[in-house]
Amino acid sequence: MHNDLSNTDNFQFSYLPEQVATYFKDALGCFHDDHRHAFAAMCRLTVQATINDLGDSARLKLFDIVKEIAEIAEVDDRTYRAVHDILFDADSSSLYQAGTIDRETAAVLLETVKDILHQCYIRRAVLRQKLKMRRFFASQSDSDTPGTPGVSPFKRPTGTG
Repeated sequence: MHNDLSNTDNFQFSYLPEQVATYFKDALGCFHDDHRHAFAAMCRLTVQATINDLGDSARLKLFDIVKEIAEIAEVDDRTYRAVHDILFDADSSSLYQAGTIDRETAAVLLETVKDILHQCYIRRAVLRQKLKMRRFFASQSDSDTPGTPGVSPFKRPTGTG
């Protein structure tokens, strides 16, 4: 599965809480080595750590994210149910009862967990940073004296020459 991992090389772990990042890195290692059951278990731990970090109310939000992913990607019912059960079934024996986790299920699980982490942490942090920058430039532009060119928050400054 090594080739399938190339799209995780640029994953932005710096936005994740330490425990979530640790579990997801371990999950990726299992995925890389084609240890699909270990990968599934680490994905479950990653999602549980996310819920622990964000609070129990996040569980419903994550349910919705997984459902939306399945709809957007047109994931079949069997694969959706397997991914949902792997991530959210509180009974640890459900991983054992899930039987063999095929490559397709593992691939959907990988993209699902990546999207969950992106939606819960990365998107939020990047948007906050961008808005903070825009507000700064907007306040600078508002404080410019009339007749003095300001820095537009929507354009890059050009050279002075």
